[in-house]
Amino acid sequence: MWRRGPLWVRLAVAAAAVLVVAGVVADHVDLNEYVLTPGVAQSVAPLVKVPARRAHRVHGDIFLTDVYITRVTALSYLYDEMRGDAQILPAETVLGPATPASQLVAQGYLEMEQSQSAAKAAAFTHLGYHVARIDTGVVVFAVVTSSPASRALAVGQVVTAVDGRATPDACAFARALGSHRAGQRVHLAVERSHVNTRAAMVPGPVVHVTVRLGRWPSTVPHPTATPDCPGSGWHGQGYLGVESETLETFDFPFPVALRTTSIGGPSAGLALTLGIIDTRRGQAADATTSA
Repeated sequence: MWRRGPLWVRLAVAAAAVLVVAGVVADHVDLNEYVLTPGVAQSVAPLVKVPARRAHRVHGDIFLTDVYITRVTALSYLYDEMRGDAQILPAETVLGPATPASQLVAQGYLEMEQSQSAAKAAAFTHLGYHVARIDTGVVVFAVVTSSPASRALAVGQVVTAVDGRATPDACAFARALGSHRAGQRVHLAVERSHVNTRAAMVPGPVVHVTVRLGRWPSTVPHPTATPDCPGSGWHGQGYLGVESETLETFDFPFPVALRTTSIGGPSAGLALTLGIIDTRRGQAADATTSA
């Protein structure tokens, strides 16, 4: 036989249980805002790996700094508002007009992959090497929710052809789609690649998918013509629903690994460039590969 405790104890336990449940629920309620908070400053040197016979002893440090970006929840909102080192931004400012929240992390790693490639190219060029660049397709940067593309494409995948026509760059991709109207089908050759947490492009199989284009939404601006892409712009074409960029592949004189695990975004590019140059300081380009 057991005896119940005093009424105030039972009420306190019940109130605590309600608060715990409310806190768990509030922590899973995402608001339409993000918070930026300070990250850490870390030395670039441990992140840059070149072949030992090509490396130069590094003196001093080059640092990169990062920030954390997280979704504001109903539970964290008041704390985030009170912090002096935090900045709350509307989701539209962080995501832009096309990016769903679910794609933000993948976008960040894709931006870092692009930043790493650009850093290597800039560093090698500065050091006197010739760096060949080839456009090899169109990488998907964002897929609009509920668009025709949302059933066929994902961030980090590469479109290499439309209806059998090669699309080595974003201009060719725009021209290929420009001749199709809403309701028509387009056949895409897609490499099911993705970018991992180390900002490395992981190749995948090439598949062929068919997408029926939709009507252009009134909320989405029509594409505009650009001087460097004749035939681009709005021609009454159907709507696919992707943001895309030209995928550039570089031919570097020797391998350089940049180990930026779990760091996204493009802003570390300058620090990485300087870090690569620092490992080669005082060493000329090889005669067989110099420009």
